[in-house]
Amino acid sequence: MFNAHSHPDPRARGTENGAFGIATWVALGLGIVASTPAVCHAMSAEELFQRASPSVWVITTLDPQGKALSTGTGVVVGPGRLVTNCHVLAKAGAILVKHENVTFQAQLEYPDTERDLCSIKAANFTAPAVTVAPVATLKVGQKIYTIGTPRSLEQTMSDGLVSALRRNGSGAVEYIQISAPISPGSSGGGLFDEQGRLVGITTSGVTGSAQNLNFARPAEWIFDLPERGRLALAAYDKPATTPPAVQQEPKRPPMPSLPRLRLETPMLLGKTWTYKHPRDPATFGTVELTFSSGRVYARNAKSTAWGNWDVRDDTMCATFNTPGWSRLCYYTVKDGDGVQLVNTASGERTKLSVR
Repeated sequence: MFNAHSHPDPRARGTENGAFGIATWVALGLGIVASTPAVCHAMSAEELFQRASPSVWVITTLDPQGKALSTGTGVVVGPGRLVTNCHVLAKAGAILVKHENVTFQAQLEYPDTERDLCSIKAANFTAPAVTVAPVATLKVGQKIYTIGTPRSLEQTMSDGLVSALRRNGSGAVEYIQISAPISPGSSGGGLFDEQGRLVGITTSGVTGSAQNLNFARPAEWIFDLPERGRLALAAYDKPATTPPAVQQEPKRPPMPSLPRLRLETPMLLGKTWTYKHPRDPATFGTVELTFSSGRVYARNAKSTAWGNWDVRDDTMCATFNTPGWSRLCYYTVKDGDGVQLVNTASGERTKLSVR
């Protein structure tokens, strides 16, 4: 997976953020282009590229000293506004958007790190905006196209199929799985249907032994960015408060120790661990960890995350860069006819299922 970056500092933004809401985005063109009637026929790849490519730009981030940090992609969604993945902007001191020989400086506007979508704005920027189509228009097996900047190769187009529509616990589409090839630098790029409408923002892919396992976020989430971004900024800027004193719970007696089970890397590849959230199952429900070569996909009832994992001394450790997820280290023990996970930090145990 190639989207493992920390998230941008929400304070690195313009002072006028609060003046923009959903109504402003509609007035500036995003809502209008989203409701534009779709082209009634499928475009050829050449036609689609001619129509969509002017709206897909290279994003380069710089550190405070002006040194290049990373390269990604952004899609124009309204006058002066582009959307990209938040992980593209990680640790950025400055943001540049480029198309061929034209470059603009941009600022972070609305961050939604939970969904990994951020909007940025650039002054005097007049590139054409895309038409956004809802995820409900997608069907598994239909043809799609991507335009992005894989490995810094500007304006790269590829095609493939919608491989699956991955849903969360409530049934809403959370990831669009595609067979079109993408690479580092494609993050934030455009996923288009055959009518040239933006249906997704290319976000991540599974590397290693996996092939053609790539993912995009639904483009319709762009409409939620102003509201969710303002809430994120307000939460970030809210001064810390001293929590009220609470009565400490009595210490629990230590659980009897059980011998560790043997655990090695090959035993986890291609497997999914499932267990109830040990501290708050009512809120977070079931946790799933799916392991591929060096990468782990995690989800619970509230959010999802990607990270890295390894096994040492019969202990699996996974490290995530998504808010709400931290480093998890577990080993397994035999308990009667079942297997339990033991958290190495807290000692908490929970029943484990493997599939």
